[in-house]
Amino acid sequence: MQRNGLPALVAVTAAVLIACSAPAQPPMMDRMRQQRLFERIEMMRIWKLTELLDLDSERAAVFFPRYQAHLSEMDSLHRSLQRVIRAIGDGLRRDSADFAMLRDHAERLERELTGTRLQFIDDNADVLNARQQASLLLFEHRFEQRLREMIQEVQREQGPPYGPRHRGGRGRGPPPGRGPWPDTTGDR
Repeated sequence: MQRNGLPALVAVTAAVLIACSAPAQPPMMDRMRQQRLFERIEMMRIWKLTELLDLDSERAAVFFPRYQAHLSEMDSLHRSLQRVIRAIGDGLRRDSADFAMLRDHAERLERELTGTRLQFIDDNADVLNARQQASLLLFEHRFEQRLREMIQEVQREQGPPYGPRHRGGRGRGPPPGRGPWPDTTGDR
């Protein structure tokens, strides 16, 4: 990925993330903010991908509608996987789940995500040369990684997770059993 646009990408994404982490708004406002954030991230994704692949207008007209459909399919698979992950977490907290079934389902979704990603690259061999295909393969991973890093940077700048208003000014982080990792020690 070219580095000349990276500072702008970082600055815009950080500004959007900071703005979206402002004090809670009514639920409708939160959804509107999340939608605007998602749209801006997707615009940045398309901008960086256009720059990276250096497609002429004819090839871009073929590639990007396919890419949008691919993103939609991947988003659906990610949402399904998140539901399974939540079910696993809920089952751990309640000690009541068919973990083997949930694990198998999560594994199937992970394989489907990987297969869908690779199939998309194969399906675009008529538009992308081998170098562009390799660049596309790396792009998604690197773009997602950079987004995670930027989010973590913004969170570090704002202090511990969940912020002071969520934890009543006590200690660091969420109360036991309320964090992102389920309490699997049995100490409740």
